[in-house]
Amino acid sequence: MDKIIFLKKWSASIFILILIMTISGCGDSGDLSKLNNNKPSVLNVNNENVSTLGNFKIVGYLPDYKTINLDEIQFKKLTHINYAFLIPNSDGTVKSLERPEQLKNLITKAHQHGVKVQIAVGGWQYNGQELDAVFEALAKTEVGRSKLVESVINVVNQYGLDGVDVDWEHPDPVEGGTGSGQYYAMIMKSLADKLHEKGKTLSAAILPGVTADGQDQYWAKGILDEVLQCTDYFNVMVYDGGDGERHSPYSMAEGSLKYWINKRSMPKEKFILGVPFYGRPQWKEYKEIVAMDSTAPNKDVVNGIYYNGIPTIKAKTKLAEKNVGGIMIWELTQDTNDATSLLSAIYEEVGGIIPDTDPYINSIPTIKIGAEITINGRNFGNDSKVKIEGNGKDEYAQLKSITANVIIATNSYAKGSYMITVYSNGKTSNRVALNIIDENSSDYQLWEKSKVYVNGDKVSWKGHNWQAKWWTQGEEPDTTGEWGVWKKI
Repeated sequence: MDKIIFLKKWSASIFILILIMTISGCGDSGDLSKLNNNKPSVLNVNNENVSTLGNFKIVGYLPDYKTINLDEIQFKKLTHINYAFLIPNSDGTVKSLERPEQLKNLITKAHQHGVKVQIAVGGWQYNGQELDAVFEALAKTEVGRSKLVESVINVVNQYGLDGVDVDWEHPDPVEGGTGSGQYYAMIMKSLADKLHEKGKTLSAAILPGVTADGQDQYWAKGILDEVLQCTDYFNVMVYDGGDGERHSPYSMAEGSLKYWINKRSMPKEKFILGVPFYGRPQWKEYKEIVAMDSTAPNKDVVNGIYYNGIPTIKAKTKLAEKNVGGIMIWELTQDTNDATSLLSAIYEEVGGIIPDTDPYINSIPTIKIGAEITINGRNFGNDSKVKIEGNGKDEYAQLKSITANVIIATNSYAKGSYMITVYSNGKTSNRVALNIIDENSSDYQLWEKSKVYVNGDKVSWKGHNWQAKWWTQGEEPDTTGEWGVWKKI
């Protein structure tokens, strides 16, 4: 294949909820033991996401330069997919995607599973040319920077993407008043403004900040503090520390957390810990390594190829769950699709329910008063019970019929928001929101997780009316507290 782009893994070198604030939070100082405050929740589930991940992100890259069988992607174990890459030109325009229909199909299927899709811009190289030089050329002028932002936003609008992931590898530190890091910051702030206006997300792929032996990386200083403030989260590429055991050791993950959170004061929820699904040297995909040795999933080295097996991936996931905002994967097609899957190991470690083995609710559509409730899911047995909570209700619903995958209940409930749980075969499903609306009512519209609200907007949620005090997206009205964004009215 003549067009191959590698995400740079260089040896030298609400979602979290979208946070747009006038001040930025700072990470704790000190050692890792002080990073455990505000541990990301893994319990919050609603019908926009078919996982139990809550605020913990699982971000996977998928490459445009590969033909992808979307049926092999484990969407239910992801929160975000970055489609890589949109290639910039030196004048700020962008090249056409190689497989635009593949992206369209990916977005459709991902959104059906509540997974957000962003476009990754850049990468390490394109057709043998390192893209750092392209970024440097376009970023030097205001015309080039503006054109890039315009071009990227046009692609977001064209495909209905959920956001942008910028992968400039790597802007230069600003020293003596010069350095492309300042231009990178201008691009990021401009993109953040444009995307946040539309309720969309901006992320960036960045260096780990430390080498495999724990030394600070000079080029990490190219990410200026203002970028840490305006960007929603960072996919930290904590791999490619070198060949062999330097590739992606656990100690490098610890060092990266300390650099970005303690030394650089990155808000901990913005740090997404990157893990590799391939080994070095030889750049073997994880699934190729497993094919070589059936015991490979429980090791980190096979035939001199170093990688992260299941125990190391789980250990890194636990580190991320306790300290930061999520896990990032380069890249999803390199995984297996059976019991040896690294993505499954990540998902299980953060408490995900696997729909193939448990009763699971995929979705419950919003309905009108008087309509029947259709619950789409998996593994609902004949003994199923449906618990309905909210608006003064806490009871088992009267079921009209049960099939293998669908439960239909007779609706006798008032307008409002409820929580649904299915009990079947001695097991408990995830809890999913049911919204019942009255189209003839002049009351406020029900709160929607994906919708952006600004100061003064009013919504209905869980039997109460609420008013937004500032910009918000994804923050549930009854969870923000007295000093939060929502005020009960």
